[in-house]
Amino acid sequence: MSRYAESFERSGVTTLEAAARVTVQELTALGVTLVGHQKKIMNSVTALRAQMSATSQGFLV
Repeated sequence: MSRYAESFERSGVTTLEAAARVTVQELTALGVTLVGHQKKIMNSVTALRAQMSATSQGFLV
């Protein structure tokens, strides 16, 4: 997935907080057009959101 790193950087997706806000529509705009890659990234985004939510509540799951 490193092939998308430059696109993410140019678009300002350079922190975990920014990555957690990415949507499928934004992935397409960033050049991630392969559905399999979108699913992998969005699965990671979903896991990141869950971890960030748990951390903000004061515990890790």
